[in-house]
Amino acid sequence: MDFLDEYIQWAFNRLPQMATTKDLRNIGLYNSDQAAAAARRKGLGPQFFRINARVILYPKNAVIDFLTRSKCSPRKNKYAR
Repeated sequence: MDFLDEYIQWAFNRLPQMATTKDLRNIGLYNSDQAAAAARRKGLGPQFFRINARVILYPKNAVIDFLTRSKCSPRKNKYAR
């Protein structure tokens, strides 16, 4: 298991079934409410429910799916020796 898989497992264990923006900040997905709002406006980030103008909830599985889909493996540098 690599670091990214460990991080996703750690996030899975920390998140409630319906996560708030604060929960996503606590796992390091966003660094502010404004960053989360910008991601939602641009259609980026995990799927969410807008309960009202001030309450946004993210299903745990949507967050984990987003993290899994966003995982990238570094390529070997073809110029490295």
